[in-house]
Amino acid sequence: MKIITGKRKRPRRILLYGTHGIGKSSWAAKSPRPLFLQAESGLDDIGADRTPLLTQFSDVPRGGERDQSVEYWLNCLMHEEHEYKTVVIDTLDWCERLIWQEVANDNGVEVVGDIGYGKGYQLTLTHWNRLLDTLDTLLEKRGIGIILLAHSKDVRVEPPDGDTYTRYEPDLYKNVAPLLQEWCDEVLFANYEVNQIAKDEGFNRTRHIAIGGERVVYTREMPAHLAKRRIDMPDKIALEWNTYAGYVKAAYAGAEPGNINGIVKDGSSKPQKKESE
Repeated sequence: MKIITGKRKRPRRILLYGTHGIGKSSWAAKSPRPLFLQAESGLDDIGADRTPLLTQFSDVPRGGERDQSVEYWLNCLMHEEHEYKTVVIDTLDWCERLIWQEVANDNGVEVVGDIGYGKGYQLTLTHWNRLLDTLDTLLEKRGIGIILLAHSKDVRVEPPDGDTYTRYEPDLYKNVAPLLQEWCDEVLFANYEVNQIAKDEGFNRTRHIAIGGERVVYTREMPAHLAKRRIDMPDKIALEWNTYAGYVKAAYAGAEPGNINGIVKDGSSKPQKKESE
């Protein structure tokens, strides 16, 4: 009978989503030795190592080059020699479009919605589960951390015991977001922190003015947003990789050695030298 006790260090499975242009890719670029799987353009100004723009999901050529598929690069990371410590899918919602097209092609229709009765979107779950299984294998066998980036969208929530409200969620189809939330260690929501001040305009009128605009990450689910964490950290932290990584390091202090060694030390994502070197 094999019993596992105590904490075990390992790379994280992170979903970071947020508003357009808030700095999701820049945040992920500070992770240890990242390789971006570029499902949408926009990384040229960041300069991180990245794949060509990906145009299909499966590693089966459909008129394009093999190195334009998501699964091709995941297979390379799995089987070839390299020094990458993190794989970043940028962005997950654009990767989802590749999955949609894959399912549409397999079923001989133009778009996934043409399959009818929502069946096409249910069929995409097979591809999502295959993707997550591959990422899990990369993590366990190769020690590669996973960062999934996504845009946010407004979702109308109608609770059975309260009033309807709107909250932020990842911009993914409704049956996919819960799957990702369960799979990830952290689901982080990036947004601008906005405070309001009241300005008296006279005649018993008050106008509220938005101020601030600091970029922050929310780590706990609230009515206003979807979020999740598995380690101890504040409900709100700065949108800085080293801030997040510091909480990961603290959570596993004294744990069994694993693959998050070097995740943060003096702000560098480069492999750390031993003291004797």
